[in-house]
Amino acid sequence: MGASQVVLFVLNFVVFLAAVASLGFGLYIVFETAFDDNDIGEMLGGTNFQIIAMVFAGVAVVVILISFAGCCGAYKESTFLVVIYIVLLTVVVALEIAVVVMFVLYGTDIEEKTEDWLGDSMKDYSSDSDVKNAWDKFQAKFDCCAVNNYTEWAELLGSIPSSCCKPAFPNCNGSDRTELYEKGCKATVVDKIEDNMDILMYAGGALVAIQLLCLLLGCCALNSFRKDVKYA
Repeated sequence: MGASQVVLFVLNFVVFLAAVASLGFGLYIVFETAFDDNDIGEMLGGTNFQIIAMVFAGVAVVVILISFAGCCGAYKESTFLVVIYIVLLTVVVALEIAVVVMFVLYGTDIEEKTEDWLGDSMKDYSSDSDVKNAWDKFQAKFDCCAVNNYTEWAELLGSIPSSCCKPAFPNCNGSDRTELYEKGCKATVVDKIEDNMDILMYAGGALVAIQLLCLLLGCCALNSFRKDVKYA
C-alpha cells in the first residue's frame, strides 16, 4: 500500500468510529425527545428537531457503510471500490453540508421558533393527554410555568395547572402569585435544544472536514491505482 492508501485507510477508520459515535448521539436525542419523562417533543407540538436528529443519524449510518467501503478499497487497492467510495462520499458530504446549514438557519431564530411551538402546544393542553402530561412533568421538574409566565395559562384555560404550583402549595389556584413558579419554560427548553444542537453541529462539521480530506486522498489513491495498471 502506498502512502495515500495508508492514510486513506486510517482516516476512514477514524470516520467510521466518529460516525458510530454520531449515530449513537443522534439516536439518543431522538429517543430522549420521544420517550423521556422530561420530554419536550410533545410540548413542541411537532417533530422538527427530532427530524433533524433522525436525518443526522441516517447520514451517520450511510457514512459508516461508505467508510467501511473506503477501508476495503484502500486495503485491497480496488479501483472499483474507490470509485464507488468517491461518488457516494461526495453525495454524503453534500447532504451533511445541507444538514449543517439547517442547523445554522434554525439557530438564528431558535428562541422565536421555540416560543411559537410552545405557544401552539399550550392550546392542546386540554384536548391532548400526551401534551398535558409533557407540560406537567416539565413544569414540575424545572420549576417553570407556561412559555413566559403563569398568566398565559390563566388567559388560555381560565385557571393555572397544579404543576405550576410550588411544592409547598400543591393545591394553589393562582390567586397568590408567590405560590406559583414565576419563571417561564421557554428559556429552559431553548437551553436544552441549543446544547444538543451545538454538539450535533460540531460533530457534523468535524465529519465534513475529515471526509473532504478523504475525498482528496481517495482521488490520489485512485490515480495511483490507474498508474499501476497502466505501467503493469
